[in-house]
Amino acid sequence: MTSTPATTASAVDLMQGPLASLEEAVALGSATSYARRGEYARAETALHRAPETTEVLDLRAKICAQQGRFEEAAILWSRAAEMDPANSMLHRAADRAARDASRDSPLVSGWRTIRIAVLAVAFVALLIVAFVLFIYPSMG
Repeated sequence: MTSTPATTASAVDLMQGPLASLEEAVALGSATSYARRGEYARAETALHRAPETTEVLDLRAKICAQQGRFEEAAILWSRAAEMDPANSMLHRAADRAARDASRDSPLVSGWRTIRIAVLAVAFVALLIVAFVLFIYPSMG
């Protein structure tokens, strides 16, 4: 039996339509199951075989965010939001991940550490002044 152009075209349509949807559904189901068990590497592996859809990008972003990889999550959610501009949840998730990524940056963490150190030094200086002014004179 030889294939006609119509048969070939319908096979191509099938590979891009229902079978692609089935592949995505299987990948999303497997990845979701792995992620819920904390098996993030296996979840990401399952998603690499899936077509890049908003649902796949959303799940990949959630997995990244759960691992503290906020910059990567923000990029993935932004790509998903570009594919579905009407989805406000994707836009909010991208913005939140971007904020979390900037909060975890070494520069911000460095300033936080400096601020804590300055407060500690100020507290110790206050204790010394209080000792010199109130406790030391009564000892003599």
